[in-house]
Amino acid sequence: MISDPQNLLDAQVVLRDGRVVWAAQDEPDLMWALRGGGGNFGIVTALKLRARPYPDKIFGGVLALPYSALQATAKGVSAMSKRTTDPKVAMHVVNLGPGMGMPDQGAKPGIGIMMFDARGEEHARSTDGFAWAFGLEGAQEVSTSTCTLREMHAVAETFRDYQGSNMFWLCAPLIEGDLDEGMLVRAWKWYEDCIEAHPGFGAGSTVLLEFMQKNAFNSSPSRTSTGWPHSGHRHVMQVLLGCKPETAPPNIKDIAMQRLQAVGKEIAGSRETGEYHAGFLHEWNDLREVYGENYERLRELKTRTIDLFDMSNIERELVGLLLVKALNTQTCQATQINRESKVRAHQLKSTLGPMTEIAKVNNPAAAHEASKAMLDSLTCRMH
Repeated sequence: MISDPQNLLDAQVVLRDGRVVWAAQDEPDLMWALRGGGGNFGIVTALKLRARPYPDKIFGGVLALPYSALQATAKGVSAMSKRTTDPKVAMHVVNLGPGMGMPDQGAKPGIGIMMFDARGEEHARSTDGFAWAFGLEGAQEVSTSTCTLREMHAVAETFRDYQGSNMFWLCAPLIEGDLDEGMLVRAWKWYEDCIEAHPGFGAGSTVLLEFMQKNAFNSSPSRTSTGWPHSGHRHVMQVLLGCKPETAPPNIKDIAMQRLQAVGKEIAGSRETGEYHAGFLHEWNDLREVYGENYERLRELKTRTIDLFDMSNIERELVGLLLVKALNTQTCQATQINRESKVRAHQLKSTLGPMTEIAKVNNPAAAHEASKAMLDSLTCRMH
């Protein structure tokens, strides 16, 4: 993972007391926490990442399948999870629809397999790669090619584009071990039930299985070596519920939260871990399960800055709103926020969650001046 010690080497952080530190050199505990431990430790103004050589002829793209191929696709994905250990082979399995630049396909959408094979096209089309998927009935190559890693990343930009003016909420439970043959079928049933709960979700929702190899997902040596103890798991079930504001009933957030909270049991089943991607947490997440044996250490570290674990939901959102607003007055790269826009407000709340993510700017001095006054006022308010 990008935040693991082998990849994220250091981070420059503006602390509440005004100091600007390189965490790995000056504050090792802070560096540990920054590796997935949530936000509000400070303001990150620069990162030091390890660059690695990588093949420039990656085969990938999208293979589209009809809903009628769901059972066969589920079996193929399950078999591949048991057979393949190559860290240079991965895939996303996602519902076809607006997130893929296609029209809404209703409650029973087709399946998209987003392939990634850094061994090249010949390997991808072999039995060691995705031959099983190419052979499924109704399979169509929507866009497949050999490209660079940068070009491969661009394939996912349709997800960013379609969010547009939608209201949306995300969560991403971690899934342990190999995938059973019913996993994908249950995921599509969860999506179908979401559309039944609110038909408008069809315009902006995604169910996406991030299929990865264990030795790629788990690059940290142990669960306690990073703030977020993701070691031991392999896949992520990332789900997004979104709809257009004009179609949403007054209780749309309650509907979305009920459906998101059901993801673990309804999709992962016996492989539910209680652990979630730390970037998409909500009030109902049990932070002791998410952070496991690291929870108390993270909690203690947060008391040195702003302790968000014991704050009410309103206070959490206030911290995030004030921080982003303050940074935006002197921003270098922060996104402008229109406080009058309901859409932006919903997007911001979804991003903040109970462990608000810190906005990033390029200028430590500007970040310090903008944040210190805000943090001082918050300290006075909280005490």
